[in-house]
Amino acid sequence: APWQVEAEDNNEVAQANQPTFTREGTNQWAKVLGYLRDADPADVFSLSYTPQGRTEAVRTLPDGTTISVSLARPDSSTLDAVLDILNAQSTVVASAPAGNSSVAHTVAPGAAGTYYARVRANTGTDGLLAQYLLTVAETIPSDLIPPQIIADTLPAEGTTSTAVLDRFTLTVSEELAPATVNDPAAYDLHEAGSDGSFDTADDRPYRVATSPAYANGTTIFLQITDGPLQPGHYRMTAQTTLRDLNLNALPAPYTHSFRIANSPGFVLENRSNDTLADATTLSLAPASAPDGSFLPGPSYPVGSNPAFVLAGRFNADALPDLAVANISSGNVSI
Repeated sequence: APWQVEAEDNNEVAQANQPTFTREGTNQWAKVLGYLRDADPADVFSLSYTPQGRTEAVRTLPDGTTISVSLARPDSSTLDAVLDILNAQSTVVASAPAGNSSVAHTVAPGAAGTYYARVRANTGTDGLLAQYLLTVAETIPSDLIPPQIIADTLPAEGTTSTAVLDRFTLTVSEELAPATVNDPAAYDLHEAGSDGSFDTADDRPYRVATSPAYANGTTIFLQITDGPLQPGHYRMTAQTTLRDLNLNALPAPYTHSFRIANSPGFVLENRSNDTLADATTLSLAPASAPDGSFLPGPSYPVGSNPAFVLAGRFNADALPDLAVANISSGNVSI
């Protein structure tokens, strides 16, 4: 300690080692001992940081982060190293000049993401003795900019939709702290009830939860767990408890209102039709009982102990006929 030992294979971004970084204020660093064996193409290390006030590391480096990579060698080392800094697409964003043992890069505005340090050997300098000591340092800028919700997949504000809606997404301006996103209390979804006004006694609440659970990125997938939404007037609110990785909160609650209506000629299933008692009525006018949506069909006389019925056209008209096999009377009724 504090040196960590590399682990093979770590030849490319997809195989990168993930060293543990130590935080000191806005600076974070990790030290790695490694070597480039004979014909080893590279050693690659994933960079991460721990936001202020948090204990878990994240791999998305924010805009303005300064990355510094430096390399030292024991006297016995044969290594002539090439140092690179890569982005998530394995593109080199900075490389040390020939003979230089350090390289630095600052994450540009809008380029926040995952970055990697790579060590390569110039031709003929790899092998058993090609050992190195790699130090990676990061300076994280103070993030005072609050996150924003910049889009959603709900019906447009103030519009009416006939969609069957049981899930939606929110798009945010930056990566958020997962614990705040996965808290169901961060979301409020209500239908206004019969009086058409929100925040009154007849409001009908809906439960919203992340599905799948949020881990990183700028898209939050949410499911209405007791939906689908019934016809009515809705308001969805994302609370200011949503915070970014530096614990900056939404500057104000995000609200969105819309209406849901039945698609003409169809009935939307209800929220709790898991039992016979709660079955969804197929009536187009459920307030009437009965309303004429369904009528009993006519009865026809057949033989004794009818056992099977078949539809077909047995005469010259255009209407289907029914043939019934009667077991006990040994005949067929048409």
